[in-house]
Formats: sequence, structure tokens, C-alpha cells
Amino acid sequence: MAGKFNHRILVITLCSVIVLAAATAFLISRIKPISQPRELTLTDGTTVRIEALTFGKEHSFSTEPIRHKLWRWVPKSCQRFLGKPPFSTKMQTAPDSLVIWMTRLDPLSGPVYPQQERPYTTDRHGCKFQSNYRTSGRVRGGAVIGVALENFPRGDESFDYFISDRDGKTLGRFNLINPFKVAPKHCVS
Repeated sequence: MAGKFNHRILVITLCSVIVLAAATAFLISRIKPISQPRELTLTDGTTVRIEALTFGKEHSFSTEPIRHKLWRWVPKSCQRFLGKPPFSTKMQTAPDSLVIWMTRLDPLSGPVYPQQERPYTTDRHGCKFQSNYRTSGRVRGGAVIGVALENFPRGDESFDYFISDRDGKTLGRFNLINPFKVAPKHCVS
């Protein structure tokens, strides 16, 4: 009797592992890159890398998101065992805004905080959506910049994100996969 019970446990465990491995493989196959290209070197020699996209009203970005969540929930008396707090930054925007988080680095001088640039997105028809707010902060090894877009191509599968100078000359272009594809509010009945 004990032999059958052990065999049953072994079969159930083996089936559970196989199902878990199949589910993990499926999820990994569904992961899409944020943008194409993910990293771009501009004409001035600086490197821009798209790190994350967030959607909503309350936005945050962390270089170590898992450790950041742990840090927030661990009692203060135990936080010292987790080492230095991970870097994170927050931003509040209008509801249903998109924030594009990116890092920018000059290989010679370090972090770059661009002042005279105008970021915008375009939809499949060529309509431009200007950024209405930007924030920046320091991260380990560079600077993180959050570009907020209250309006962006919500219904498109992907859209182009441009970095241009104040005269409108394009400095860089990314094609972003839209993980927040929703119908615009005026189209919802």
C-alpha cells in the first residue's frame, strides 16, 4: 500500500514539474522587447537606452524592482540586512499617461541630462504627440530620465518615439511595442 502511495506522489510531482516548466516556457516565449532598437547611440556620442514603460497616474522606476519591493515591505528594523536601498524614482501624471523611462550616458563624461531636446511620439498616420513633462535622477552608472506623454497612440500595436533638438532635427528614433494598447476614451461607448 505504501509503495502505491509513494508512486502516486512521484507521478503527481513529476506532472506538476512538467506543467510548471511548460507554463514557464510559454511565458518566456511571449515576452517581447520594449523597443527596437533597445539602445541607440546618438550623433553626439551619448547612448540612450529604453529601460521601461509605465502607464497610469502614479509612476515609479527602479534599477532593482524586486529588491525595491522587498525593501518596501520589510520592517525598518530588518532593512539594514538588505544593504543599501535600491535606487528608485517616482512621478505623478495625469490619469492614463505613458512614461518612457530611459538612461543616457556619455562614455567620456558620464550621465547626461539633456535640456534642449523635445521628445515626441508618432502614430501610424504620422500625427505627433509631444511630451508634456520630464523628470530625471541619478542611478548607478548613469542618469534615468522619465518622459511623460498624456497623449500617445493608444490604439496602435507599436509607435515611434523620437528625440529631437529644439529646432526639430531628429537625433534618435525608437519603435516602441505598445504594452498598454487600449481604445481611446472617446471611442468607448
